[in-house]
Amino acid sequence: VALCFFVDGVLNGKKKVETWNEVRKKSIVGHSRQVNSTSFSQLSGEHLATGSDDGTARIWDIETGRVVSRIECNESVVQIAYSPIDDVQVATLTGDRCVRVWDIREPKKAISNIKLNREYINMAWHPEGNILAVGSSVGGKEDPVGGVKDCLSIIDCKRSVVLKRLRFKYEINEFVFASLDIDDLSDSNYLLLTTEHGTIEVLNIDSTASNTSENNITTNTTPKKEPYTIHGHTDYCYCISKAGHLLAVGAKDSLASIWDLRTMVALRYITRNTTPVRSVALSHDGAFIATATYDPGVDIAYTSNAERAFFLDTGTTSIHTLAWHPKRYILALAGEPKQQSSNADHHAVQLIAPPPSVIPQDNPNYVLSDEELTRARFDNERSLFSS
Repeated sequence: VALCFFVDGVLNGKKKVETWNEVRKKSIVGHSRQVNSTSFSQLSGEHLATGSDDGTARIWDIETGRVVSRIECNESVVQIAYSPIDDVQVATLTGDRCVRVWDIREPKKAISNIKLNREYINMAWHPEGNILAVGSSVGGKEDPVGGVKDCLSIIDCKRSVVLKRLRFKYEINEFVFASLDIDDLSDSNYLLLTTEHGTIEVLNIDSTASNTSENNITTNTTPKKEPYTIHGHTDYCYCISKAGHLLAVGAKDSLASIWDLRTMVALRYITRNTTPVRSVALSHDGAFIATATYDPGVDIAYTSNAERAFFLDTGTTSIHTLAWHPKRYILALAGEPKQQSSNADHHAVQLIAPPPSVIPQDNPNYVLSDEELTRARFDNERSLFSS
């Protein structure tokens, strides 16, 4: 039996229990072990990529729930991410310490393969689609440079080379590329990294110091303290998400924060959680923020006021990966069943569409035009959840 969700939400300050007909759900079933990562195709949103401990990456048609491409990685797929510039390339980060880029139309052989010297756990595309940033846990004993705890590599995917390797004496977790230009949010040459200090480190990847060896791998690199560090939490920051000019961060202190990238000011905090936030995701237009903690369930809130729109009760399953559709109000989520099982139903990815009653009609944080928003709402009512 697939996972079952019940909803207990808050609407306009009043407690409301949504019915099954209002919260629409579809299960994507096929993986035999835990799903670690999900990513929608960024241009059309027609496909969902998933990476699993069963050693496969799969591309699903979200309308039919069928596999359209299967990539045999032969190692646990830790991360998977669609290219931001087309719907045919995906990047995988696997347990054999390799970053690979695949063409989903020809999944038998990677078009780019970068072997790394450590196990990497986080990954992010540059918006231009030619650069990947990957982050690892190093450990001082393994690294020749004493005291180094984590490492981040900047990879040129077209040439399959590591351009820079940045070493940190503290733990870094998830990161995103972003622009700090108020007038041009497309100039995304800054990396925003979450750290163990409860901070967001803002690094300019173009001006970061580097000394590169003959094989294009930086051998003695330390990130400059530029342009600045943002203090937002009292404990480890784990996860980060960006939509337009909004930024969301989740942390060990059980808080999720919402920031304005144009001013780097925290707009508001979500304080309902009681355990660390392990995954956070902003919807395509910045209207919703979804947060998942070590407790079962997913909290979906309005970014405009941090009030809960609705809550997904996932039973005994703790959710660790969240991804919003790039154009529609559809949330993909997967997690860890309490009891380990090879039953494919127990490792299903859920696609959730919020009930129409909670979709805001007017939100100052929208980053789409009124026409685009109208189209997005219309698309959200189409065939995926109409049956």
